[in-house]
Amino acid sequence: MTVTSRQLKGQSVQVDVAHEGCGMDAKTLATVFQPFVSSKGSQGTGLGLSITKKIIEEHGGRIAVDSEEGKGSTFSIILPEKND
Repeated sequence: MTVTSRQLKGQSVQVDVAHEGCGMDAKTLATVFQPFVSSKGSQGTGLGLSITKKIIEEHGGRIAVDSEEGKGSTFSIILPEKND
């Protein structure tokens, strides 16, 4: 797993989490952020990524995933920089 970050124009930061695992097919990719959808069968609740997405959006950010079956996945999180 590789985690990288960088500051973007417009006062925001991007964090990328990449994993060179099995990746996702198109069907899995289309439902990855939906609640109660899990590729782990009875091992998962299907809530992890949907809750993660909700938390990021509540902070004014967004999350996206890029994945290719057999090559891995990269989740990109963009959060606005907080100005106190």
